[in-house]
Amino acid sequence: MKRFLFLTLLLMPTLLHAGPQGGITPDQYGIEYYEHEVRTTDGALINMWIYIPETHRQNKRNIVIAGSELSNMSDYIFLADALRKQGYRVTTFDYRGHGSSSPFAAQEKLVYHEEFVLDLKAVYQFIHDNFGHEKVGLMGFSMGSVLTQLIATEEDVDFLIQESVLVDFPHLEAKLTAERDNHHQLPRPADELERLVKEIKVPMLVIASRQDAITPPKEAKKVASKRNRDLLVFEGARLAGFETLKTAYCEKIDDFLNHQL
Repeated sequence: MKRFLFLTLLLMPTLLHAGPQGGITPDQYGIEYYEHEVRTTDGALINMWIYIPETHRQNKRNIVIAGSELSNMSDYIFLADALRKQGYRVTTFDYRGHGSSSPFAAQEKLVYHEEFVLDLKAVYQFIHDNFGHEKVGLMGFSMGSVLTQLIATEEDVDFLIQESVLVDFPHLEAKLTAERDNHHQLPRPADELERLVKEIKVPMLVIASRQDAITPPKEAKKVASKRNRDLLVFEGARLAGFETLKTAYCEKIDDFLNHQL
């Protein structure tokens, strides 16, 4: 795998050589990327991949992908590759306790971990510090959509893309418990989360599956009804937007951001 370094990355030269534990890596498909790690404010090391945008299509936009609760970086290789071919610099990362990031004892009953917010924040800040002259947005899947919304209330995020977005926090615990046959709870009070996400003003593209029982299209439509937001509904399984729509998925992201930014 070739490793290319921008001048800004030379200021932070620590590179890793291990891929996700038990997973595949982009170079197995001939995809050029950096592998890098960042340290969170509480000392965890987070492993990330930075995909190089196609030179002739660079659009000076960055997308940081925050995956779902059971995913790791290898699950987003083909999505990241499709987006980088559209001109985006795409960054994926493994939460602590996943892949080659620091070990972490997760609590299965939690909808998300506050530590994961710190993980995403460290990755976002690294990309913003190095490529802040470009647009930097966050893309969240399921649990990752909660994290991206929280970061958007704290940081200067330019846009959000949310697939299977988790909303309706007062009823979310009950929904997840019923869907997964396992009690789930939020690490923060639901009313606090509800208040925070209502403060989000940045452009947001909401992507929803008609088969999503946790956030059905009717609820996703409510999230997308605000000014500078849009909705993409697809027929496939929950969290399978890209696998279902392929090129049309990336084209919708392009169209939305071209209109909003």
